[in-house]
Amino acid sequence: MRHNYRFNQGGKKGVSKAQNRIVTLLLIIFFMLFISSLSQTSKKIQKVNLEVAFREEELKKLKEEQDELKIKLEEITSQEYIERQLRNELGLTKENEIVLVLPPDEILIKLLPVVEEEVVEIKPNWQKWATLFGLYE
Repeated sequence: MRHNYRFNQGGKKGVSKAQNRIVTLLLIIFFMLFISSLSQTSKKIQKVNLEVAFREEELKKLKEEQDELKIKLEEITSQEYIERQLRNELGLTKENEIVLVLPPDEILIKLLPVVEEEVVEIKPNWQKWATLFGLYE
């Protein structure tokens, strides 16, 4: 058996068309809200990733600085450094050690003996050969 139903224009066919339009409109609105939310979330993720990269770079620099400070601390706390500071800054010496104190460089330069420079005459090679063979004096 075959049933042929025909609806008139004021019947169910008109209502279902309106329902389809409403459902389509709601789906479009839902899709637009979803896309908007997705783009906002994507922007937030990018911002957080940039912040993480910045913080990682900052952390790397701080670790390098920490390593440099550790090396400097080891150097400063070493026995050689302490001894050098005691000698240079405070003028202390070890037992049976003699300290030689020199005057400033300006005074040392004044105390240097004056050396007269010899004037050396530079001759070309042909003159040297001629002098050697007695042709030129």
